[in-house]
Amino acid sequence: MFRGEEAASLDAAVVAAPAPSGGGAADAARRAGGRSAADVGAGSGESGAAGGSGGSGESAGSAVPPAEDWAAGRLVLPGGILDADGGCHKVVRVRELTGRDEEVLSDRRYRNGARQVTDLLARVIVEVEGLDREPDREFAAGMLVGDRDYLLLRLRQLTLGDAVHQVVRCPSTACGERIDIEFLISEIPVRRVDAVRPRYALALSRPALEGDASSDRCVLRLPTGADQEAIAELAGTNPAIANTKLFSRVVLELGRTRRIDEALAQELPLVVRQEIGRFLRDTMPGPDLAIGVQCPHCGGDVAYAFDLQLFFLTSGP
Repeated sequence: MFRGEEAASLDAAVVAAPAPSGGGAADAARRAGGRSAADVGAGSGESGAAGGSGGSGESAGSAVPPAEDWAAGRLVLPGGILDADGGCHKVVRVRELTGRDEEVLSDRRYRNGARQVTDLLARVIVEVEGLDREPDREFAAGMLVGDRDYLLLRLRQLTLGDAVHQVVRCPSTACGERIDIEFLISEIPVRRVDAVRPRYALALSRPALEGDASSDRCVLRLPTGADQEAIAELAGTNPAIANTKLFSRVVLELGRTRRIDEALAQELPLVVRQEIGRFLRDTMPGPDLAIGVQCPHCGGDVAYAFDLQLFFLTSGP
């Protein structure tokens, strides 16, 4: 878990990619709100997503969309990719992974897990239906974090199977015992929206900037892979600095201010930073990778983020 004052609500805002195979950056964001073991696999129905701010038609569930055809590599993104006219494209086609892709995943020279994920997705995405653009590296970096997570989740599922077995240690200093955790990838809840937007409006509980009463109005965008790449190496050493850098990238307007740099993001009141982080967490479409279980040895709560990339690298058929 993140340390410091912001940990309670901003741990979910930092969208650091999974650590590269040789160690390094912290694991994925959205750690808050972990589910119990009984809850992993719940949510096969659909319900309104938290916050209600991600667009019309929000739902959270684990059911596979009818339009998906796994045999053909046809997948439906939970968010989507915007074109120049504002159209949202949700259907992508991926190819089967090969030994060359395995080499990319296993390359220990990567010190930034987000860049490794970008390189992999740029290789395996064949096309986006209705979008006249080559899915190159720039394209993969510009995808929403939740969509990238979803593709990794499905690629792992299609390549290595649905079942997940992990061993974690109880974080309690009085316990520290190993815990076996098993669940199915198909049971991980996925928040879906009909369409994403290039900009979102957030009403803050107070003005964010001194001397500007209108700065309780925040305009921001959702984080992308490029944002992950920018903060990945900071998240493991100082999550608060990673949040500052993230906010300077995704916050587009604060009242009359149209340029939010890191110095300004650093000076934002803690309550404002918490509200921005909570909004990002609640609005981002994609799989909920926060896992929560009860330690069978001491009965304490154990919460962690399912590290897709690390599990991809260390698992076999």
